[in-house]
Amino acid sequence: MTEATPPQPSYFEKFLELHSPSSSYANKIPEKCPSCGCKEFYKQSDFKRAIGLWLVSIASILTMVLMAMGYGWFTIWSPMFFLLIFDRTLNGIRPLAAICYQCKHVVRGISKKDLEEIDGFELEIYDRYKYKEEHSS
Repeated sequence: MTEATPPQPSYFEKFLELHSPSSSYANKIPEKCPSCGCKEFYKQSDFKRAIGLWLVSIASILTMVLMAMGYGWFTIWSPMFFLLIFDRTLNGIRPLAAICYQCKHVVRGISKKDLEEIDGFELEIYDRYKYKEEHSS
């Protein structure tokens, strides 16, 4: 595996804490995880989940407030609609990352073309690693 030089994080990326200590950069998909040696990865958008959950929570509360105030259905659902447009826009802009099923190590810097080899998150594979750890303890 060839290590890519990590780009300097921008102010926005520092704010979003996208550069976590449990991450590395590579030019191609690694054979195994640099942290634990696991050979299975999934891909996902490189965006902090906590921020996404906050945005959904705010849009949900705003939707309920508008519903309680008696507005029409279009006005009630407009926060969710705008959040959907924002989410799809970010999904197209943000890079993808490969994440280890076993230790959640994030591998960044891999091109979208190379990441086509990796599937998205699969619950069956995740459960295999999660319950293997619980039964071995």
